Amino acid sequence: MAALQESSVAKLLGAGRSGKVFLVESQSGAIARKIFYPDTIANIIHYFFFGSPNPYIWNKDAIACAFYRRKILGELVQFWFGDRLTVTDALSTKWNQEFKAYQIDTEFIKGRHVSLLQPCSRERAIELPALVRGIMLPLQKKLIEAGLDGLVWQAGKGTPTALNNFLLASDTSNQPVFVWIDLESGVPALFPINIIALFSFYLPKTLKYKRAMFDDVDNYKLKRYIHNYQVELVANIGSQKYQEVLGWVDRLEYHQDKWKSMRRVDRSIQYQLKKGAIDEQQARWYSEHFLLWYTRGFWNIFQKIINQLLIQLPITLVHKIINIPYLQFFYNLWRFILSQRYRINIVRNYVARRIERWQNRKHLINEEADSLFQSLEREKSSEYLTDFGVHLGIKLFVKIIEYVLVPLLYFVGLINELVL
Repeated sequence: MAALQESSVAKLLGAGRSGKVFLVESQSGAIARKIFYPDTIANIIHYFFFGSPNPYIWNKDAIACAFYRRKILGELVQFWFGDRLTVTDALSTKWNQEFKAYQIDTEFIKGRHVSLLQPCSRERAIELPALVRGIMLPLQKKLIEAGLDGLVWQAGKGTPTALNNFLLASDTSNQPVFVWIDLESGVPALFPINIIALFSFYLPKTLKYKRAMFDDVDNYKLKRYIHNYQVELVANIGSQKYQEVLGWVDRLEYHQDKWKSMRRVDRSIQYQLKKGAIDEQQARWYSEHFLLWYTRGFWNIFQKIINQLLIQLPITLVHKIINIPYLQFFYNLWRFILSQRYRINIVRNYVARRIERWQNRKHLINEEADSLFQSLEREKSSEYLTDFGVHLGIKLFVKIIEYVLVPLLYFVGLINELVL
């Protein structure tokens, strides 16, 4: 897991719950560098279940597991799918001092996400079914069969957002070629959109592992699977590579046991040590006096809450209220109420920005985007919708006057029954 030589040329490719991915030019070529970082929502979830942020940020055994999982799955996926699916190969891992977090370098793959399902994408309508039915669903079954239970989260079981974990590398043939680019989770596998998957798979697996499942691997089951399919695997990847896979599985088991067996308090202490908040001596002392560590943690949380709610929040609100351009705001509001052309421009500009965003993400090709822009220019329903929206907005003020203000005036004696 030797680190690649650093390069100052970096371009942000994307970001998710677990980290940011950069395109880095090195002497050996382009690589994708994923630097793990603490997303706020993910942080709260990790603290609740594990007592510390995402372990890929600070735990060297966790990042080693990510490295060996990619190595193992690179060979297994080839065995399962041939050339239809590949996994971006892990090249190295390293502590990034600038971000104070671990990073993993993988090979860079040129590709795009599958096309959006919309009227202009008839020629590319096959892409999404090819990914979901031809790759993701069979992949989930293979992963479970091999004991790679935690990886089904990134493979999309019960969570459609996992579509972004796959790229379409080639669509020139009748058989699309996909690449699995993101194998590291951002949150524990307990929040699927599909509630059936939660109760039929994720909760039972949580009981099996006796913890919230987070990229967990049943190493005994994985070893048994590899031994059961030894003949087929050797025929597919060769005997030398087969022996390498067995070695990777042993290393994965070693690092996962070290990572998963850490005490909750030690996870919190080691995270603060990695971030430079405490030194080695303090870490050892707090590990032996964990009640004082928790006292320190609760006191820090209390201070942050007081600071945010009683100091920062009022200052922020006052600053925002003072800096509101009131004249411009009321002028635009008046234009929105009175001018149909102004309302239509707002709606069309919003839709145009959304089309451009999907085009930049390559969910839409240039021809499809041009077709949608032309349809937007010809479209007339937005004129009705914006006018109806204004009608509804005015209706709210009318009802407030009718049911609140007028009865109030009557009750205080400013108007009589006839006026009411």
